[in-house]
Amino acid sequence: NNNNKNNKLLVIWKVAVLLSFMFLVIALVRIHFYYYYYHSSSQDDDDDVNVNVVFHGNPRLAFMFLLRRDLPLDFLWHHFFQNADAANYSIYIHSEPGFVFDETTTRSSFFYGRQLSNSIKVGWGESTMIEAERLLLRAALDNPANQRFILLSDSCVPVYNFSYIYNYLMGSSKSFVDSFLDMKEGRYNPRMSSAIPMRKWRKGSQWIALVRSHAKLVAYDDVTFPVFKKLCKRRPPLDASKGRQNLKLQKQHNCIPDEHYVQTLLAMNDLEGELERRTVTYTLWIQSATNMEAQSWHPDINHVYYETEHRTEWCKSSAISVPCFLFARKFSRDGAMRLLSQGNFDASAKEALEKKHRLKIKSLCEEIKKANNRIQKLKRSDRSSVKKGREAVRALAESEVAHTKEIESLRAAHDKAIEDLIIKHASEKEELAMATEAAEEKDRVVTEGIPSVVQKLFKSVEFLQPLGDMESLLWNSAFHDGILAGYEACKVGQPVEKVTGFDADAQKTYEDGVRDWEKTSYPFVEGFKDLSGKSFADIQAVQPIGLLSDSKASADN
Repeated sequence: NNNNKNNKLLVIWKVAVLLSFMFLVIALVRIHFYYYYYHSSSQDDDDDVNVNVVFHGNPRLAFMFLLRRDLPLDFLWHHFFQNADAANYSIYIHSEPGFVFDETTTRSSFFYGRQLSNSIKVGWGESTMIEAERLLLRAALDNPANQRFILLSDSCVPVYNFSYIYNYLMGSSKSFVDSFLDMKEGRYNPRMSSAIPMRKWRKGSQWIALVRSHAKLVAYDDVTFPVFKKLCKRRPPLDASKGRQNLKLQKQHNCIPDEHYVQTLLAMNDLEGELERRTVTYTLWIQSATNMEAQSWHPDINHVYYETEHRTEWCKSSAISVPCFLFARKFSRDGAMRLLSQGNFDASAKEALEKKHRLKIKSLCEEIKKANNRIQKLKRSDRSSVKKGREAVRALAESEVAHTKEIESLRAAHDKAIEDLIIKHASEKEELAMATEAAEEKDRVVTEGIPSVVQKLFKSVEFLQPLGDMESLLWNSAFHDGILAGYEACKVGQPVEKVTGFDADAQKTYEDGVRDWEKTSYPFVEGFKDLSGKSFADIQAVQPIGLLSDSKASADN
């Protein structure tokens, strides 16, 4: 029996060893297959986007339009691109599958044939929105000249001319991605934790402007995107036809992929140091509604505050303060016409003035040329008209002199206008520096000066002495037997006058002491009231009477 039992155990042990070995072999094969597949796929992707090609030439801005169907504001974009060098930009459109941009669907030839051939059906708040963005990026990455990638919607408009936007984006080596900690809405799905730690979860606007390396990361990411596609889904809206099923649907986790994906992906790859963590597309019109009537609707803003991180992003380019926003969303056709009428896309004041003078000079030169042609005709005419010809020549010569003087006057006016612009700019720059210095001084008074004054008061004899007297009075009065006995009698409803040992004078002494203490004034504090508007140095110079050392003040307390 023992032999049979031992034989059975031996067989079981051998089977267990064999199964373990087979499992190990299968695991090794799967790891090898994954390694081969992943690296082969990554290599193919790198080849697709010419990752090893070093581009030498004129860098381009890739304008990527994510549209529902057509582009309602194409007339405004047409004017925008008219003032641009075609070698400085590329246009890509993701629209409804099958929709073609031609002369029947758009008023601007700049958009003819720019739609992607592999577009997909996009749903708001779904992962298809991210897929569409990735398709645009892949198409734009095929051109090595594209070095900046801007995502725009069908209601977006530029608020500056092409030259300004081009220099703004090319002047920065960072991507512009609105990214901050999502501390309120709870969209993070705990089921993501094995692939995406909560500390890397970010939120922000989907309207981004990326440098090429970041665009490639987003376009060909095959690690974070599958997690979002599976676990970041929008909760279905309430549907009356579903009845009680709505209760179950509303318990589902709610997540909007396009407001989290790019920001979280860049954080996962430790690239936040390479970002300007703000968008260049203005969307928060509600916050500026109160100022739109009194001032201007133009989003000329120089900083953005992120409440969840207590962080302020100051908008700079090459260490110079600049407006934060280059584009704005949610424009109607009427709003776009207003923007177009204000001439935001035309040349600067200096360029416009120079253009006006050049046209005037060109017109005068054409008149002189026409006059010379008339002179030549007169020379070929009959001898009888020679006298008239000479008079005409004399008149033309006088006209030419007058025109020359007018040209000189125009040039002088042009130079004067340019000089005035330079002086105005320098004056505004100086005023800005003075205002900044005054603001810093005021901030220092609030953050350093006032707290130091309070600390001095707490360590001064004029504050501590009355406080000590009051404390002694309170101590002596509170422990007087008669007062204590009166207090106990009051608790049980007995008249205090009938309590043995009650001393009304002690009670009055205590109350008078409290009143006297309440009337105590502090000369140091009264003097401090006169320092309103004074400098930090003036406030620092104020000293209370009898300032104690830190150790002495602590002992007195």
